[in-house]
Amino acid sequence: MLVSTAGTSIAMGALLLGCVMQGRRAWHLGLWRDPLVLWSLAFFAFIAIHEIVTVAAGKSPWGIIGSYGELWRLPIVLVAFALIRNRDLFWLALLTSALILAALSWLHFVGLQVLAPEFFSARRITLGFGLVVVAWMAWSRSGSSNRPWILRAISLALALTVLFAMDGRTAHVLVVFLAAWAGWIWSSPRWRWALALLLPVMVLAAAMMSKSVQSRMADTLSAFGSPPVGGQVTSSGLRKEFFVIGAQLAIENPWLGVGLSGIPEAYREKIVEKAQADARWQPYAEPAVQRTSNLHNEYLMLWAGTGIAGVLMFLAWLALPLFTRGLRPHQRHALTGLILAFALGSFMNAWLLDFTPGHVYIVLLAWLMSERYRSSLQ
Repeated sequence: MLVSTAGTSIAMGALLLGCVMQGRRAWHLGLWRDPLVLWSLAFFAFIAIHEIVTVAAGKSPWGIIGSYGELWRLPIVLVAFALIRNRDLFWLALLTSALILAALSWLHFVGLQVLAPEFFSARRITLGFGLVVVAWMAWSRSGSSNRPWILRAISLALALTVLFAMDGRTAHVLVVFLAAWAGWIWSSPRWRWALALLLPVMVLAAAMMSKSVQSRMADTLSAFGSPPVGGQVTSSGLRKEFFVIGAQLAIENPWLGVGLSGIPEAYREKIVEKAQADARWQPYAEPAVQRTSNLHNEYLMLWAGTGIAGVLMFLAWLALPLFTRGLRPHQRHALTGLILAFALGSFMNAWLLDFTPGHVYIVLLAWLMSERYRSSLQ
């Protein structure tokens, strides 16, 4: 699911066919009553209708609508996980895949190119997110395991891989954040605040020895202060422009937005106008740089594209799984950490719009939530 969109589409088709063939058992699950399933479909319908109505003449809305297809794929994956008999097989496959990717990341880090460098550079955000949440799930499950030290060792190994062997700024932030959350939920009330503050500080202090973290932090700090000098365009500088212009679009079009398909043109107009007012911003207005359909912030993307209603629907979609009943404590901890990681990461990336991070999220979300339906099939 991290490598091939075509392969994922084929797998989704196979899952849908399997669910149809198991129609009677799938019907007994009663997923049509699940608030998250209903909200996912309503959210997708809202985005589709909004795009069709607001898309400019001569442009097609189907590309952006398809990008939010994870919303309707969630029920299919949820049914599939509820129907399978051996849930541990998926968990073992997930752990094995994460460890293989971690090993490949370390080999790449030390200069042994088993895979092409482009494999890591093109997927660093998704790979980082995937390893972080698998690490979190492993730690969450360790308390109910017969050999907790194995899962905890795997969790620490994956976290260290993200911090030291991967160049993913968002994943670095998530590791620090989840360390704080771990201190909060796995400590006594007396020490909760202390550990929630101390653990992320300790992780950050250790991470500062990582050249990857140092590089990404330097790039982040470079975005603050004066406009760029000497024509240099940085990753953080671009993200700053995405945020500033995205916020302007949201403020100027708070209720209906400009349409998700209309964001690229609206962004182009804003950055060109900014460069005309101050020549120092000209590097960001160059045709090769200015084109974007992604503001790298899901909240701004939905607000600027669909108006405040889209943001509220997204927030509700994120929050609904937190009210899921019938989960054991370790499953609830894993679910909460996954949702918080995705919600935080969506401030730095449009993760529901992006195919692979959104797909990783809905697969893991469906796997965790499917436990509540399995009892109805016993």
